[in-house]
Amino acid sequence: MSGGNCTLSDQLLVAVLLLLNKEVSEHGRHLVQYFHLFHLYASLGPAEKLQLLKLNVVEMFMLVALDEGPGPAIKYQYAELGRLYQVVSQLIRCCDVSQKQQSSQPVSIMYQHIC
Repeated sequence: MSGGNCTLSDQLLVAVLLLLNKEVSEHGRHLVQYFHLFHLYASLGPAEKLQLLKLNVVEMFMLVALDEGPGPAIKYQYAELGRLYQVVSQLIRCCDVSQKQQSSQPVSIMYQHIC
């Protein structure tokens, strides 16, 4: 985000997101608390969800879940990513994708005669 338009909450969220670059991977046992912070913030309302979407939280979190960045892979063997998925779900469900929907013709069922 550009420096002139940053709010205090933007700065705090960016600082916490930057922890993904190194600290989060080394403290995998505390991932539940890390992602819970974002869950609580997104639960505050539509404005907070929009703010997290603008900060690309969905993309960052999915990359973390896939061990593809932005920092090293999570070192804790059994990392609990339930809260991560909960935040991603919260943010995706608040998006209006009606403009991007496409209808298609129903596909015929090949094995219909078996039933």
